[in-house]
Amino acid sequence: MKAVLEGGVPIALSTSVYDNVYGLLSGYSYQFLAPNPVEDTQIYTGVVKPGETAVESLTLKTLSGEAEVAAVKAYWFHVVRKGLLDYLDLDNAYVILADGSTVPLSERLAGVGEDGSTLTLLLQGDERRIIVPMKQEYLQGLAKPLEYENEIIVSFPYSLMDPERTYGPSPGLPYLILGAEFHLGFDLDGDGTITLGETARVNYDIRYANTLHVEIGNPESQAEEVAMWLAERWGIEVAPEDAVPVLDLRVLFNVYGLIGQQIELPLRLETEFLHRLPASELSVSLSSTTVTPEGVEAEVAIQVPEDASPGVYQYYIEIVYSDGGKTLVPVSVPVAAVVDSESGVIDFGGFTEEAPYRQYAVSGKFDWSWRYESGDWRTFPVVFEDPTVRAVVVAVEWQSPATAIDVAVGGPGYNYLAADTEEDIAYLYGSVVAAKMAYHGGALGGGGLVPYYETPSKTKTVVLAPVFEAGTHTGW
Repeated sequence: MKAVLEGGVPIALSTSVYDNVYGLLSGYSYQFLAPNPVEDTQIYTGVVKPGETAVESLTLKTLSGEAEVAAVKAYWFHVVRKGLLDYLDLDNAYVILADGSTVPLSERLAGVGEDGSTLTLLLQGDERRIIVPMKQEYLQGLAKPLEYENEIIVSFPYSLMDPERTYGPSPGLPYLILGAEFHLGFDLDGDGTITLGETARVNYDIRYANTLHVEIGNPESQAEEVAMWLAERWGIEVAPEDAVPVLDLRVLFNVYGLIGQQIELPLRLETEFLHRLPASELSVSLSSTTVTPEGVEAEVAIQVPEDASPGVYQYYIEIVYSDGGKTLVPVSVPVAAVVDSESGVIDFGGFTEEAPYRQYAVSGKFDWSWRYESGDWRTFPVVFEDPTVRAVVVAVEWQSPATAIDVAVGGPGYNYLAADTEEDIAYLYGSVVAAKMAYHGGALGGGGLVPYYETPSKTKTVVLAPVFEAGTHTGW
């Protein structure tokens, strides 16, 4: 948008997505594959094995004028996940009721967990919003002056959202729909209380789901923008450092209240701090530091460490210009596990609360009102170098019986699970060759499919996947 509106801010173009996907699929009978390269604004390396170096090309060009490159940087994110309760000011929190009146949160609070993340509310049916001021230290991340981004995660039991396990097969309204919002506020009238009228909403998440993710970005810079907006729009001068973060929990639909039933609602409130750190394994070489409409070529090299765990890693490149403008280029690197004649059991590891990447955290970014596959998928490429391997057993374990995780294995093979008729069966790359998914009633590609639910869910899924040929497969 900056390139279009302002001009002179270079755009980044790469055919790496097309090149790598086309190279993977071109040997199979896909009618939609176009022979002409398609430019994209990101870099995708295709599957890389540990210890290898991926090299991709990037073109920078302005729409008009010239831009002088001042610096080229590459970053990755170190993620720290914590309970949110330490950052909440529960003493000054309040509840907005259906008639517009307010009561202290303490009147609707059933318990505060010792784990730092669990807050149990007593919902009586007339609640509309729970307003919880937060401590200003939340705006500072964990370790200034590192650059960082924040995300708030709110979750509650699916058994309260849809106690009869009927919402999926019978689309309609679940029993309980919540929303989560993040605001920045200023005590403009000096009464010691931040009302909604004194806040600016930064972001929100409202879905038919029992896990909500509010992606905030950098809250300190957000506070500066709100302060600037108040000054320019309303002539109100405030200091960004006086901004108070506010968590707004919305009760959008509550069947329990409609039938006169009170419930205890345990909320799990967490936050993730994503600290931006230099990525020494990624380098960029420019053919020129003066970017013109004709374009400047760049070579991007990513050295994958020998001990890299399987998964898709995310980086981004920041190209800074002498006038202060920036070009940001996302980089995705799928790192594979390798199966050779020496391989036995490959353990991909598991979730940790502090990690360089959220590869093993499946956080439930789904929406029951939208498509089934819109969940929070994680992919793990596997390269089979041993041609004698004919099948692989994939086992996934998780902790809580209150959830279920679908598992699918794709690669070169016959699309039996997605074919509606025998005429549709073909040997393709990307076929789902084995899966355990919350479906019954037909093939994955057929119509009229409905989810099913295990109550309680098992905490382990095992599938047996055939290996039709050596090469790259993917589990997700």
